[in-house]
Amino acid sequence: GVQPMFMVRRDSGNIGIGTENPQKLLELQHIANRKLQFSYDDNIITMKGANNNGNPETIRLIGGDSIRFHTGTTGSGDEALRIDSNGRLLLGTDTARAVGGESNPRFHLEGSGATSNSWMNITRFSDNNGAANIQFAKSRSDTAGTYTVVQDDDNLGQISFLGADGTDMANYAAIIKSQVDGTPGSNDMPGRLVFMTTADGGTFPTERLRIDSSGRLRVASTTESADGAFDDVIVGDHSGNRGISILSGSSSQGALGFGKSGTLADGYVAYNHNSTATDSSMVIKSSGKIQFNPGSSEKFTITSGGVIQCGTSGTLKAEINNA
Repeated sequence: GVQPMFMVRRDSGNIGIGTENPQKLLELQHIANRKLQFSYDDNIITMKGANNNGNPETIRLIGGDSIRFHTGTTGSGDEALRIDSNGRLLLGTDTARAVGGESNPRFHLEGSGATSNSWMNITRFSDNNGAANIQFAKSRSDTAGTYTVVQDDDNLGQISFLGADGTDMANYAAIIKSQVDGTPGSNDMPGRLVFMTTADGGTFPTERLRIDSSGRLRVASTTESADGAFDDVIVGDHSGNRGISILSGSSSQGALGFGKSGTLADGYVAYNHNSTATDSSMVIKSSGKIQFNPGSSEKFTITSGGVIQCGTSGTLKAEINNA
């Protein structure tokens, strides 16, 4: 006979559209195996779809609890995503697990095993210099959409790294922060990047390095002042011993070079390693003279012509010239 377009079963009360044998409260069917079913059981509303192969795709609305999305080839499928009763989006997990002492973030991504199922890819295809982007932003207002100006030292964004310690995942190994670095105003937002790590036996990360709003690189330094002539890199905070090591190969060179526009190396200070320490050499090279200024004025000079001078240029104490 002709397939009925609309059917209500007397025994169950199920409604079928495009089928005469609806298995759920409401079932819509186009052709065999291609169907959409709605059911309600034990406070659970289920919407299930199936493709030509009969593979189910399921959405479940759990009364007062969550919305769950299932995928798979059998039964109700495997749960792939959940929105819980607190509005949290759970991907790869059914539990809002506490990390760093917090279980209330709006998005949880979780994976397991030796796979990439806890990775996140952000990809952009465009014929220009644009890139994929992650943005962090903050306002000093508790009201969404109100742009109250932030203040000096406010945290604008943070990336945290934690590991299980045998008890929980509450302890931080490292943190990268973006902070306000100065007084902000309209279209003016001075900022800095802060890099923090936790020492062995420590309980919370300590600042190790920052790039401030002036572009200075600070290692073990926060706000200490240095001479403006050489404050692009500042090491130390007036405490303890500080130093910089250049570790080169056993028969190679370690050096600091000095140049200007158009000239890559007007001068350098270098140490040439050799097989033994006595065969190694310290080299000071200058395109001009090499000058030593104990105190505030020149006291010892080696000119570009090889002349050694002791004293100032006006009152020489001694001069060695083998010309």
